[in-house]
Amino acid sequence: VDVNLNTSAVGSELTLVTWPGETGAVEPAVEEAYVAVDALLRARGCVPVQERVFGDLQAMPAVARARARAVGGAAEWAVPPTCVEGAPVDRTGLAGIHVVAARGASRPVAEGDRVYGRVVETPSVRLLGLADVGRRAAGRLAPGPAEDAGAAIDAASELLAREGFSFRDVARTWFYLRDILDWYGPFNAVR
Repeated sequence: VDVNLNTSAVGSELTLVTWPGETGAVEPAVEEAYVAVDALLRARGCVPVQERVFGDLQAMPAVARARARAVGGAAEWAVPPTCVEGAPVDRTGLAGIHVVAARGASRPVAEGDRVYGRVVETPSVRLLGLADVGRRAAGRLAPGPAEDAGAAIDAASELLAREGFSFRDVARTWFYLRDILDWYGPFNAVR
C-alpha cells in the first residue's frame, strides 16, 4: 500500500503527520492511511497526542469505522480524534488527517472508560494533549452556548490541574463552535 504522508520532526520528541486525503472511496483509503500512520509512529517510538480529522460531516461515520479497524484496539490511539467540519476543495468526503505525536513515557488521561488526553514525559519535557473535554461537561445544565463553553473550559481546567498544569502552561487551545458570530462577545467574556 502506498500512502502519501507528510511528516516533520520537531526536535527529537515530536512528530507531525498529515495525510491529505485522496479522491475515491473514503473507508478503504482512510483505513490504509491509519495503518501507515500507526506504522510510522511506532517506528519512531511515538504515540499520538492529538488527532484532527477534517472533512464532510457525512464522511465521519465511515472515517470512524475505518479508524476503528486500523487502530481501534491499540491503547496508544485511545484519545478521541477531533472531527472538524470542512469539505475538501476539489472533492467530497475527507479533507485529511493531522496527528501530533510524541516520543517518551506516556499514559492516558482518563476517568473511567472515557479518555480525554495523553501525557508524554521525556527527560527534558512533559507534554499534555487534551481532546473533546466538552464531553466531560456534558449533562451539566447550561442555559446557552456561552455557558456550555464555560463548562468545557472549567472541565479542561480541572483536567489540567489534576495533571499538574494550568492554563498558563497551555500553548494553544482550539474551540470548534457553532454559529460563533452570533455569540462571540459572550464567548470572549467566558473565555
